[in-house]
Amino acid sequence: GQGGVPPSPQAAMMRRPRPEDAANHITVSDPVQHAEGMNKYTSYRVDVRPPGSDMTTTQAFSAVLRRYSDFLWLHDRLQEERAGAIVPPIPDKQPVGRFSPAFVEARRRELERFIRRVAIHPELQECACL
Repeated sequence: GQGGVPPSPQAAMMRRPRPEDAANHITVSDPVQHAEGMNKYTSYRVDVRPPGSDMTTTQAFSAVLRRYSDFLWLHDRLQEERAGAIVPPIPDKQPVGRFSPAFVEARRRELERFIRRVAIHPELQECACL
């Protein structure tokens, strides 16, 4: 497994290429906070460009707004649809401090990593729920 201690911030700075970098046409960006009555949540923009296109092309790509609960739903659905496959981990739910800029940015990175890992996963990339 990939368990163990998380890499130190210094190690992250000199990061070596990861397998999910192959899916860098998928990005999670623009965290926006919303308040609906007592409910506050952060949405993220998820862009999927055609693989191999550069950032300047305006050719068709999908851009959707998703919140953490949507990623959580996807994670759970992948586990149901592909029982036995190793579904990439998703960041934990966080009851407090989840609107601090540092937390939002860290979660954005983790969600992006999750979705990229799913995209390159041979058993998951064909799932209907994607």
